[in-house]
Amino acid sequence: LGINLLLIGEWQRAEEMIKRALDLAIKTNHVHIAGILDSLGELKILRGDYVEARNYLKQAVNLARERKREWYEAQAMRNLARCQLAEGNYPEAAKTARQTIELGGRIGDKHYVNMAGLVLAEACVMQGSIGEAENALEMIEENDPNSDFFVLGNIQRIRGLIAGEAGDPELAVHHLNRSLTIFEASHDVYHTAIAHLLLGRLLPASQASRAVKHLTGAGEVFNRLGLKSLSDEADELI
Repeated sequence: LGINLLLIGEWQRAEEMIKRALDLAIKTNHVHIAGILDSLGELKILRGDYVEARNYLKQAVNLARERKREWYEAQAMRNLARCQLAEGNYPEAAKTARQTIELGGRIGDKHYVNMAGLVLAEACVMQGSIGEAENALEMIEENDPNSDFFVLGNIQRIRGLIAGEAGDPELAVHHLNRSLTIFEASHDVYHTAIAHLLLGRLLPASQASRAVKHLTGAGEVFNRLGLKSLSDEADELI
């Protein structure tokens, strides 16, 4: 339930549910403690509370390793890479993502190979390594993630970033529109707002009214989620 609330943007209720689950799991020394810590870490990443996120995620990784739960280890390592990416520590994010891909491959978990591949691709874009980013996206696509809206939406978002870096705003907008459609279909409130924000940034002056519509929608969601810096950014672009 907490994870579903996270997806639809009910973050306060999500945190309450996940913390309640963590308390119960600790009392019973349950096998899922690492997974619950990972969920809290993911919520903190979305909220921009990176120090707390890193703390939860490192606890999750260490606990998973102690208990030899490699699936939980891969899950938490992928989110640790996401945290490093969000903090702007791109080399470390790429390193952690590669380690997660290696672990996921070893245990046969394509899902977390794909999820870590997204982090690797974006970290490479941010470091100007476009060829490596393309390779990471192609690796994900070879794993046939057609039923995973999160992966598909982020592939399109990252392809939009690559096109923007290459100076092709028209292609960037094409990919970002596809990303927006996928995230809307999956009811992923946060990533839908991110797609709106990126479209608002990239649309040309000749489509100013469309850009304002995207930015207004993004700002409303970020404001509701309590993400002041993103809300302010949307307002400033308007």
